[in-house]
Amino acid sequence: MIIMNINNQGDSCILCRKKFAPHEIFPTGFGEVRLNFMTFRVAQQAAVGGLLHHDYMEAIAPTSNRYYAQINKFPGWQEIAGGANALFDLKARGRHPFEGIRKLKSHLPDTPTFGFMRSYNGITMSPKPADILRDCVKLHIEAGLDGIRNFHSNNDPRHFNEVAKTTLEMGAHFQALFVYESLERDPTVYNVLEIVDFFSYMREELGAHSFILGDPSGILLPEMAKIITAEVKAAHPDIAFGIQANHTSGISYLSCMAAVSEGANFIDCAPSPLAEGVSLPSGSALFIALEEGGFDLGVDPVTRDQAFQALTEQDRYLDSIVNQLYQKGKPVKKPNANVLRTHIPGAQEQILLDRLIENGLQDKEAEIHELVAEIRIKNGGLPSATPNAEAWVEQALNNFFDCKRKIEPRFRDVLIGKVGITPLEIAPSLQKQALCEQVEDTLKQFVRTNKISADKLKTFSQPGNVVSHLVEYLYILSAPIRIRQRLQIVDNRINRLQRIQQYCHSDQAIHRRTYTYLERTIEKAGKVTQYGQAITTLKAAIQAWLNEKERLQSLIFSNGMSDDEYEMLLNGKPSNFIYKDILANNPNLEILVSDKQTLLDIIKAGCVIPWCDPEHLPNGLIQSTQELVDFAWKEKIILPINQHHFQEYVVLWAMFSDRQQRKIMEDFLRNYPGNTGYWQHPDPEKNKILKQLTIRSNSQPIRLTLTFLLEHFSTRSIREIELDLRKKLYSQEGDTLGGTLRIWESTVGVASPKAPKFLKVGFIAEDQYQGMELGMTICQIMDRPPLSPLQFPLNS
Repeated sequence: MIIMNINNQGDSCILCRKKFAPHEIFPTGFGEVRLNFMTFRVAQQAAVGGLLHHDYMEAIAPTSNRYYAQINKFPGWQEIAGGANALFDLKARGRHPFEGIRKLKSHLPDTPTFGFMRSYNGITMSPKPADILRDCVKLHIEAGLDGIRNFHSNNDPRHFNEVAKTTLEMGAHFQALFVYESLERDPTVYNVLEIVDFFSYMREELGAHSFILGDPSGILLPEMAKIITAEVKAAHPDIAFGIQANHTSGISYLSCMAAVSEGANFIDCAPSPLAEGVSLPSGSALFIALEEGGFDLGVDPVTRDQAFQALTEQDRYLDSIVNQLYQKGKPVKKPNANVLRTHIPGAQEQILLDRLIENGLQDKEAEIHELVAEIRIKNGGLPSATPNAEAWVEQALNNFFDCKRKIEPRFRDVLIGKVGITPLEIAPSLQKQALCEQVEDTLKQFVRTNKISADKLKTFSQPGNVVSHLVEYLYILSAPIRIRQRLQIVDNRINRLQRIQQYCHSDQAIHRRTYTYLERTIEKAGKVTQYGQAITTLKAAIQAWLNEKERLQSLIFSNGMSDDEYEMLLNGKPSNFIYKDILANNPNLEILVSDKQTLLDIIKAGCVIPWCDPEHLPNGLIQSTQELVDFAWKEKIILPINQHHFQEYVVLWAMFSDRQQRKIMEDFLRNYPGNTGYWQHPDPEKNKILKQLTIRSNSQPIRLTLTFLLEHFSTRSIREIELDLRKKLYSQEGDTLGGTLRIWESTVGVASPKAPKFLKVGFIAEDQYQGMELGMTICQIMDRPPLSPLQFPLNS
């Protein structure tokens, strides 16, 4: 017996009217704490690899909503979108991401709902043009989100602008996240005042409603949690501040309780069956602990039992299905204190373990961890957050397997500046190597697209020399820009450390504690500078940074490019003087290719990017719209013409433009029936064909086939169904269609070993409609019980 679920994916629920103003979501007072459940986003992605199906989510949502309904004021929120959710919706759940938001929101009327954005990356791993990002944020909020949480993997505040501006324009809550990192080799980097200043910028310049400290690696120790919370709340007592502490190292409960003891107002948590491991702490456990500690959870004593009962029922339901979601033989990652040295985020820990198991190398996990730590520290010291964490792990595996390609593409993006400014300087030799590989990839791409002749490229006996010469020249040309930028970073660091040094004379206990803690960590690190100076005190650390400032100042020379000139070059619009100067010093480049635009693209590929790369990306909505229309016509796919729904498709198409993700989007479009109206093709003749198909697809025969199929599915083979269905289809008065009727099975690639199967009925009208295939999904066969199952055995 196979359980069948009739999945009417085209239906969209009515949007729920948002009832939560931005300032009505979180409390700000001392001792007021709310639990944010990450059931549908972080928790299930970390615990079960995103395999929680939407049917399960919709079953859980009403129970989760009952918990929030018991809270009198400032309920906190449930995160239901963003991050990798959209990718899992498309790939593993066969669900339109925005429809998923609308459906979940309909089950959460008393729950503020949030989405998670990766700054200019949006809901993917690479930067997207600003116009696409704005539409992405807008459509998420229109789908039913009450707010957006935003972060940047390198804490570059400039990357927050577009998300913040759009969120506030939509009247939603904007929350800024700082990715916590503690570089044990230099504890002066990412010090407490760096975090306080970051949040001050978010509030004063971008209008953030709340702040959160994110700890994806589980490395936030309780004492540091206390210090950061105390300092942030002292600077911004009227702003809600919270904490997300992954359980990867096993200390999340201690850090969460330490933070609330100093005034933190909310904690991210998970239902117990999806908690701990490499996920978040258990919300049920925190509820009891916080209540026992006298914290105000917003629940009256009268309704306290109902609130906790809702958490219990949520845990019980998940506990009954969570084991089904684990792949057989797949080990569940347990907390590991070694992560306090390696700093690998929880979800990435599980992915790394899976990769090693696939290659039979699980016994090499500790060795790979050491490689990851070494790569991260030696190459800019970026926080271990997505997508940085993936770059470290991919490069570590690359080094371990001794691959021919020396630098992984995502790690290369880090080295050349695409993810933002690194807190520590990157070795110039490695940076140049990354630039050379990027130029070589650009040349290969131009050969594939016939912009450069393959024969002409071969005429250079050593084309690598052409590339390395160009990169070396551009690197020297950009030196003043890179040095000035590094000087600004060093100046800011000195300023913050000097402010902390003055804390030793402060009359406030929290300031003295901050100073003492930093002194202790500096002494413990025992760092030695390149000048041979031992750093064991804060005073010595400040002097080391002053020496670094002096070194950088000595390197500045006057005959380099200005910031404006370099920005014009990165925008593909260099001054004639700069353009001619580059070609004059790289004559082989102009021999290789004469087209100016192609030359500019090659030159840009060899440039370090010292500021926000997305600012130099051209608008992308028009191009993405055309690409989607062309793909749909080529694949004979009918898309919704409704402007709102069509724009959602355009944004998803633009977001998943990376080579490895585009196929997921294409497969989804091929298999997802858009029955909410149809899109118009700009070609009148082609549009006429689509209009005729639209009429036929909504006609009585097609609707009858669905009823007919269900009535006979339990006793007929597919061939028998086909014969009867053809008879039924052609018996309609006035129907003169000629063509071939087909019924077939197809699968959609998913992360689980048992892929969902789709039974389709298709009509191929070969003569009048040029062989276009009109398909309709009849049912979805899943290896899971649906909420309201219709049971039919599949006999073919």
